[in-house]
Amino acid sequence: GKLTLRSYGHAEWWDPLTGKADKADVISANNYSISIKLNLHRREGLILAIDKTRPCKIQKTYGITNVIKKIDISSGWRLLDPNTGNVISEGMPNWVNLHGYENFSGTLLYEKELDIDNLDLSGKGKLILDLGEVHDFAKAYCNDMDIGVKLWSPFRFLLPVHKGKIKLKIFVTNSIANRIENAVLTSGILGPITLQQILG
Repeated sequence: GKLTLRSYGHAEWWDPLTGKADKADVISANNYSISIKLNLHRREGLILAIDKTRPCKIQKTYGITNVIKKIDISSGWRLLDPNTGNVISEGMPNWVNLHGYENFSGTLLYEKELDIDNLDLSGKGKLILDLGEVHDFAKAYCNDMDIGVKLWSPFRFLLPVHKGKIKLKIFVTNSIANRIENAVLTSGILGPITLQQILG
């Protein structure tokens, strides 16, 4: 979408959850107003800050992605009970389709090991783990290093390593409505899960 404001200056998005600030993509501007690319995801909240003392720059590459390589790693995941370590299922099933988990509310663990050196990556840029569709929250670890929590889409995490063998752990928590309201809401990672190599 697009957001047009009767203001002018350097625009930034502030994330109240992480404390990070990112430059806003300005589509057009004049002396009295600016139009900014707007892309809010489910449950997401951002603060738009306008600094009138700094010049506004129009994003000339608006709409062009910086992903230079994408590899699907959806296969080979295991779903476990994080309390016992017992394997519940192979792959990425919707939890409500698992016997005994139709009305489960809580946290389950996904694990996968892979060797980045065996993937067709050039080694340039950053590596992003993108979980695709997730219900509902995800906390990710790479080689037991905490790489973040995501409460809404996009469920993307910056990986701290670019080569060698890595172990990924994803803790996913679904809606409590399944247990309290006896609901049958889609739960877990549905993917596709990809490794994305991006510029920057």
